Amino acid sequence: MADSMDKSSLEQLCRFETDRLLVRCWQAVYTEAANKAFAASVLEILTPKVTKSLPDGWQQVDTIDKAKKWIGNRIEESVFLVAQANSTKKVVGFMFLYPDDASIKPQTLRMGYLISENSWGIGLGSELVGGLVDWCVQNTDFESVSGGVEKENLGSIRVLEKNGFIITESNEHTAFMERHLQR
Repeated sequence: MADSMDKSSLEQLCRFETDRLLVRCWQAVYTEAANKAFAASVLEILTPKVTKSLPDGWQQVDTIDKAKKWIGNRIEESVFLVAQANSTKKVVGFMFLYPDDASIKPQTLRMGYLISENSWGIGLGSELVGGLVDWCVQNTDFESVSGGVEKENLGSIRVLEKNGFIITESNEHTAFMERHLQR
């Protein structure tokens, strides 16, 4: 297992497969030749229902140019993973990883994810988060994985609960949930 994981290490190493998903860093999917198709995938996923509780920079991404800018922002701020359907390689969601400073122990991995509205209700969110948890247990020394979710987003709360996350704190709008990793 890696001693500690920083953004660069995660980008190089984080790749996992579940029954229905192939999850890997954006570079494996986004090539210069396919950049317009990848940006179009972003447009398909960032619908108003998917982004309604997200910050302004995630809203109204409705042109290829805005999608390319959104992609650039995600690459800059996070380890940007792409979830594709195993059977078709169609992009069905994204995952964003934010490792703590590698010098801080115990190290926590913060994460967020989006699933295409067309793929809601069939367990892909649970499978995506579960795949990340399994990958972390097998390949890293992270002590925990955490994420915040809007309290009204009962589907995402259930996804995290199914994967062993518990609410550790909350405010008026957001529940912060964490899963301690056991080896």
